[in-house]
Amino acid sequence: MVCTRCFTFNHAPYIVDAMNGFTMQETTFPVVAVIVDDASSDGEQDVIRKYLDEHFQKPYRSEETDYAHIVCANHRTNPNCQFVVLFLKFNHYSVKKTKQPYLAEWLDNAKYHALCEGDDYWTDSHKLQTQVDILQKNPNCSFCVTDYKEYSEYIKDFQPHQLKINKHNKDDYIYASIADYLYQGFFTKTLTALFRVESLKKSNYHLYLAQYDMTMFYALFTQGDCVFINKKMGVYRLSDAGVTSPIHREKFIDTQLPRLFSIIQVEKTKEAQLFIYTFMKRYIVYVLYKHQFDIIRKCFSHFSLKLNFKLFFYELPKQVLIIIKNKMQHKSTD
Repeated sequence: MVCTRCFTFNHAPYIVDAMNGFTMQETTFPVVAVIVDDASSDGEQDVIRKYLDEHFQKPYRSEETDYAHIVCANHRTNPNCQFVVLFLKFNHYSVKKTKQPYLAEWLDNAKYHALCEGDDYWTDSHKLQTQVDILQKNPNCSFCVTDYKEYSEYIKDFQPHQLKINKHNKDDYIYASIADYLYQGFFTKTLTALFRVESLKKSNYHLYLAQYDMTMFYALFTQGDCVFINKKMGVYRLSDAGVTSPIHREKFIDTQLPRLFSIIQVEKTKEAQLFIYTFMKRYIVYVLYKHQFDIIRKCFSHFSLKLNFKLFFYELPKQVLIIIKNKMQHKSTD
């Protein structure tokens, strides 16, 4: 019924939390958690093997391939929980090699997919059952998400966050359309999502050059609405481990921005144009926020107040757009 996909790399301190979230799920249907370790170098593979030894039945079914050592195991006390762990033999991310084909055996045979990276985790044992029940009753919806807690590794504590979708709406279930996505931005994190496999297959996602959570959610919205469960069912961990973390974010944006325009070419809709425009607007705000103190210092040390006003609200956004345009042209020539 559900296949959970977990990509992980150097998450040794966190992966047990993620695996506990998978094994705690109480469902009336079978769930396979596919964990793909991308040749971690911090001992994470040993942590996963120890967890399997402590919580799963032996003997395991294992297979050796040229790209991975694969282990399949059944949980000792949860009959609906199975793990498939791929210990990759070389780091695929560094050589830009996709891992998706390795998972076809399990992903293609599931009705629903759930997502959770190795540094995030679920906290509600009824998460998957609740989400599947909702989508079973709402065939016009392509996916379902939940609220979440945010934990910062920088301050070693939970920190508040405010979502637009439930800021003034306290209903248990909130239905969102593609229009809500375009005008509000996305309103949860990847770890909370469960979606119909059929919906993603029917979408044009496979044609997008930019393939990650935000663009996948856009593709799912082209096939149906989303149900937001107004309950915190997982924890998003803010740290340097993720590709969109503060230390990696600018590189991630620079890489993805030129590819985003393929969505306009594929979809050929006003909604696609608005989606890209919204992303670019967030990028400009991010650049201004990240470099604001240096910009302010330089401006006020060299220019008058009147000229500063023009710089901040006209010249600076214009220059950011020029930078973006040049980057896209450079990428296209490459």
